[in-house]
Amino acid sequence: MPPKIDISEEIRRITGEQATQAAAKALEVSNQASAKNLEVAEAAKQKAAEVSALAIAKALDTATLAAQKAADAAAAAAAIATSTQADLTRIKEEMSRLNDGFDKLNDKIDNRYVTKEDFALVKTNVEKNNAKVDVLEKAQYEKKGSSMGSQQMVSWIISGVMFLIAVSAFLIPHLH
Repeated sequence: MPPKIDISEEIRRITGEQATQAAAKALEVSNQASAKNLEVAEAAKQKAAEVSALAIAKALDTATLAAQKAADAAAAAAAIATSTQADLTRIKEEMSRLNDGFDKLNDKIDNRYVTKEDFALVKTNVEKNNAKVDVLEKAQYEKKGSSMGSQQMVSWIISGVMFLIAVSAFLIPHLH
C-alpha cells in the first residue's frame, strides 16, 4: 500500500511551489521592469541634458545679441553726443558773431544823426542853461511882488523860443 499522503500537506507544498514560482516570475518581471525603467530614466537624463545644453546655447546667443545691440546703441549715443557738441559749438560761435554784428550796428545807429561827441556838447549846454534857469527862477521868487513880473514873463518866453531855435539850428544840419 502506498504511503498515505496528507492532502493538506500536499496542498501546502503545491501552493508553496506555485508561490515560489510566482515570486520568481514576479522578481524576473520586476527586474525586467527595473532594467526598462533604468533605460527610460537614462534616456530621460540624456534628453534633459540635451534640452539644457540647447537652452544654455540659446540663452548665450540671446545674451550675445543683447550685448551687441547695447554696444551699438552706446556707439550711436556717443556719435550723437559728439555731433550735438559740434552743433552747440557752432551755434555759440554764430551767436558771438551775431552779437558783434549787433554791437557794430548799434554804433552806426548811434552815430547816424548825431555823434556821441556832438550830443555830449548839446547836453552840456542844456545843463548849463538849466542851471541858469534855476538861478533865474530862484531870483524871481526872491523878487516876488515887483512890478516887472510881466516883463520878466515875456523875456522868459522869448528866451525859451531863442533856446529852441538855437537847439534846432544845431540839430537840423546833423539830421540830414
